[in-house]
Amino acid sequence: MKRLPAIVCDLLISGCALAPREGNTVWISGYLDQRMADAVERVGIPHGGVVRLDSIGGDVGPALKLVQMVATAEADTVAVHRCFSACVYVWAAGVHRTVADGARLGVHRMTAGDAGNQGAALMMIALGAPKAVVGDMLRTPTWDIKTVTPW
Repeated sequence: MKRLPAIVCDLLISGCALAPREGNTVWISGYLDQRMADAVERVGIPHGGVVRLDSIGGDVGPALKLVQMVATAEADTVAVHRCFSACVYVWAAGVHRTVADGARLGVHRMTAGDAGNQGAALMMIALGAPKAVVGDMLRTPTWDIKTVTPW
């Protein structure tokens, strides 16, 4: 029987899962919280690697830590199933950003008020996110999710 790496077992207990690094690919799947950010930091994102995302989102602070890790590694990002809310920030940090066939991006405003939302929009634009995605993010209420096509 194949044994799961300890990092996966540890995160499954908290309701989120991170598949271990496979070559130059890191899988991030589940809720984006501090445990997830810490786990990705332990695994490491290889320079020029690929980060595959499947998340409904999570906490903004840990998501921004993931943004920094992806940007520093100059990694590509792929939304493989769904990438909603704070996950879209991580997706936007990729050098090359793709959305797999059948996958979806979902955006909405943060609960941080106008200043926080404007800051998030400026960050997304600085990362090179499509302006249509940023515009939809600013127009969609906090309590809703708008599925967007980035191109």
